[in-house]
Amino acid sequence: MKRVVSIVTNYFEFDNRVLKEALSLKKNGFSPHIVALHIEGLKEHEIVKDIPVHRIKLRTKNWPKSSFFQLFKYLEFSLKIAFKYRKFNYFHCNDLDTLPIGVFVKVFLNRKIKVVYDAHEYETERNGMRKRDRKIARILEKALIKKANAVITVSNGIASEYVRLYGIPTPTVLFNCPYYTEIKNKNIFREVFNVNEETKIFLYQGAFEKNRGVELIINAFKKLDNEKFAVVFMGYGFFEKEIIDASEKHKNIYFHPAVSMDVLPQYTSSADFGFYLIGNDCLSYYLTIGNKLFEFFIAHIPVISYDLHDVSPLIEKNGIGLILKNESEESLINLINNIDDLSRTIKHENFSVVNKEYNWGNQGEKLVKLYNTLT
Repeated sequence: MKRVVSIVTNYFEFDNRVLKEALSLKKNGFSPHIVALHIEGLKEHEIVKDIPVHRIKLRTKNWPKSSFFQLFKYLEFSLKIAFKYRKFNYFHCNDLDTLPIGVFVKVFLNRKIKVVYDAHEYETERNGMRKRDRKIARILEKALIKKANAVITVSNGIASEYVRLYGIPTPTVLFNCPYYTEIKNKNIFREVFNVNEETKIFLYQGAFEKNRGVELIINAFKKLDNEKFAVVFMGYGFFEKEIIDASEKHKNIYFHPAVSMDVLPQYTSSADFGFYLIGNDCLSYYLTIGNKLFEFFIAHIPVISYDLHDVSPLIEKNGIGLILKNESEESLINLINNIDDLSRTIKHENFSVVNKEYNWGNQGEKLVKLYNTLT
């Protein structure tokens, strides 16, 4: 059986994409293992949905957090993985920070291994990168990407950029979609928050982070008619306190804790519209297609999105959402106030068509096909 080690530099708590990839490989005769960092409160070794997970304990973990000492932590993490898993058949490197590990093993320890580089975003154009970090990332990616046996990205836009930058064959695009399922619309939010049937419910779900429209949405709903429009923030993160504070002062703003992926579609389907307001603050955001978009699609919920490279054509071609052309509070308020007229363009019958194409069953098949070409 072909053994795969899938490496992440997080604690592997919420990395649904990595787990879905491992499950697809497992189902098709491979033996995947996920390797992550260890943190107190999580098991060093465990089985997650039949996939072995190994969280690496670092002796250097409590060293200072400066860049100098972080390098030693990274070296310890890398070397422990390299020597423990060097006899595996595949190194699946999630994001740029794990690619050096796979290339090191391939060049120095086991020339037979196949390295798969899975870029979950435009790695050298991520939001908030300092000029120095961006320069280092570009040098590193350029030096290593051609040593990978295959490259995976999350959107056609990013795939095209990698071809342009590095002259590599077009990467395999794996959209981060949910599994296909037919969902019956629920009414969870109306029941939990006692929202009447006439009020339209808008949903923001996922991480409450910067450059994702959280503050814009809060400010807009403070000014909207609370009898006509309500917003639910479901998730966790940086703006959680601000959301809770707003929910205590405004009748049409609600906070709901994050829920598990198993029941998420039922909650999502309880809204009337979903927000996908990823700010056009960097090339990575502009070119990517995030999993939240597909989560709304699978629940048959029309999406309100900014005008993004791959997202807008998908929404407009299929008539399954609305594009907010101007990233301003006034524009958002105007769109919501006119939602009845604007939503007449939405073709609800097209959600099923889109979901039959964009689901993890299809994406998993592409992954397995890619791996089979590397054997």
